[in-house]
Amino acid sequence: MAAKTEEIEKDILDLFVRVNADFGNDSTMAKILSVIYLSPEDISLEEIMDKTGYSAATISNKTKTLVNHGLIKRVSKPGTKKSYYSMEKDMKKILSNSLEKIIDVKIRPIKENMPGLIEEYSQSISKNDEEARKKLEIMKDHLRNAEIIEKDLREFIKKMRSQ
Repeated sequence: MAAKTEEIEKDILDLFVRVNADFGNDSTMAKILSVIYLSPEDISLEEIMDKTGYSAATISNKTKTLVNHGLIKRVSKPGTKKSYYSMEKDMKKILSNSLEKIIDVKIRPIKENMPGLIEEYSQSISKNDEEARKKLEIMKDHLRNAEIIEKDLREFIKKMRSQ
C-alpha cells in the first residue's frame, strides 16, 4: 500500500510541476514550489533536496527567488540554524495575492504614467500626422483597458476573499 501511495504522490507532484511550469516558472523552480506546497508542515532545505534530487546550491538560489517574489516564506525555528520553507495552501489566497501583484506591477505603472505621456504625445504630434494619431488612440485604448482590467480584477479578488 505504501508503494502505491508513493506512486500516486509522485503523480500528484508531477501534475503540480506541470501546472506551475505553465505559469512561467522554470521546471526546477516549479518542482521546488510544488514540493513546498504539498508539504503539510514547514519543510527544510535538506528535505527539499531529498524530494527533488537537486543540490543545496540550486535549492538555495531558487528558494531565494521564490521568497523575493512572495510565493514562499522562509521560516526560522528556535534551536536550529536550518532553513525551513512554507507557503499558503489556500488556492484562493494564492490566486488573489498573485492578482494583486499583477495589479501592482503591471497595471499601476500604466495608470500612473500613461496619462501624462499621452498628454505630452498628443501635444507633440501634428494634426495631419495620421500614423501618430492612430498610435495615440492605441495608447488611450491601452490605458482604458488597464483601468477596466484593474476594476474587474479587484471585484474578482473581493469576491474570492469573501467566499
